[in-house]
Amino acid sequence: MSAATVLSIVAMILWLLVEHELWERPKSPEERDRSVLYNTATVVTLVIGVIVLHVALFGLLLFTACLTLPPELLSRILGHGVNFSDYLTLAWLLASIATIGGALGSGLEDDAAVREAAYGVRQRQRIEQTRQPSNEAG
Repeated sequence: MSAATVLSIVAMILWLLVEHELWERPKSPEERDRSVLYNTATVVTLVIGVIVLHVALFGLLLFTACLTLPPELLSRILGHGVNFSDYLTLAWLLASIATIGGALGSGLEDDAAVREAAYGVRQRQRIEQTRQPSNEAG
């Protein structure tokens, strides 16, 4: 279960970085240090955000499972007596699966909305300023 959780979180982060082009590539050697700093900040932001949302999803799924799945039904399906750890396992598995689904679903989201969530105002302004000259030249 731990491997499924880690893999789902890593998949979500990688998908966001690649699909929404959040990874910066330096255009010159002078920009390399700045790009490393920005990329590190982006990854740290995504890791914190995805983990917090994953934990919230786990809590919501655990609450929903306890509320809607009677122990008798779950016991009949599992073939043994049910205790709280069965509900924890179910919520843990579902949270990992849902996180992967969320990664795929984020591909449908607008790149600007993802950047707005991932970057601060100053970073978004800097990105827009660097894109404007290349758009005018093309």
